Order: sequence, then C-alpha cells, then structure tokens
Amino acid sequence: MSSIIEPIEAMAPTARAVEVLELSDLELVRRLYAKISDVPTGNDKLADDLYFLVGEVVERWAPHVELADRIATVREDELTNPEDEIEDALSRLAGKFAMRIQLQAERQIRNA
Repeated sequence: MSSIIEPIEAMAPTARAVEVLELSDLELVRRLYAKISDVPTGNDKLADDLYFLVGEVVERWAPHVELADRIATVREDELTNPEDEIEDALSRLAGKFAMRIQLQAERQIRNA
C-alpha cells in the first residue's frame, strides 16, 4: 500500500532547503526583501516592482508578518517615538485592508 509519506521522504531536501524551511515567517520575509535589494543597479523598476508585489502578498496572506517586520524595522531604526510609528503602521495596514475589501466588493458587483 502506498503512502503519501513515501514520496515526501524520497525528496530528501538539500541543506539549503532545510535552512529555508527552518526560517520563521518574519525571517523569510526579511530575507526576501534583502534579496530584492540585491537586484543590480540599473534595474530599479524591477526592484521597485518586486518590493511592491512582495509587500502586497505579505500584507494579504500574512498581515501579522508584515506588522512584525514593520515593528522590527522601527526598533532597528531606534526612533524617538517607536510607539507612534508602530501605531501608524497598524493604521496603514488597517486602511489598506479596508480599501482592498471595498475594491473587491465593487469588482464583484460590477461582474455580477
């Protein structure tokens, strides 16, 4: 009798794959953003597009990770009023979420 576990065990992930699997969600997102900054000079539009699209995907599918990234960034920047920056980030995320819901509802109404 075949099992789904057999093909998974047969995959034998590489050391690099295991390293990525072990990353927290926040570490994964931060590494992805770091890789985008490695886009060679002269490809600014590509880097900007990737940064925007990755940010949008993270906001939609893992808003808790997006907020954690913003909090970590605020802490790293050692700002004078980190609480205000975090509150602003949360407000922006909530505003974008509300806008996204409204736009999706409008699209559904148009396409009904």
